[in-house]
Amino acid sequence: MSLITAVAVDCIIPRNSYKDLRFQIINFDTGDNYNLINHEVTMTVGAGEVLVKNGIIVNASEGMVKFEFEPNDTRDLLARSYHADILIRDEDSDMYWPGWSGTIAVVPFLSGEVESNE
Repeated sequence: MSLITAVAVDCIIPRNSYKDLRFQIINFDTGDNYNLINHEVTMTVGAGEVLVKNGIIVNASEGMVKFEFEPNDTRDLLARSYHADILIRDEDSDMYWPGWSGTIAVVPFLSGEVESNE
């Protein structure tokens, strides 16, 4: 007997593939886009930080950041959902704070692909 558990996820990454995840960081106090000039952005995936990705700031003044996943990043991960956090670090003060918290699902293959038993 197998057990299937449904979990709401925010993002999906096909295991062993290339995938970009893009986020826009919002200042929760003002509702405006957060200015990422002189900031670093990091994503941690999984308990115990199974995977850590540095963000690429696409548009600092608009708070746009992307995380580029490559096949080696997810090749050995189990196909399941993982808790993920985006952490923002102010390079001037060296202070960290959360920018996003959610769930990322690593799926066994690309959508529409058929796994072969050959």
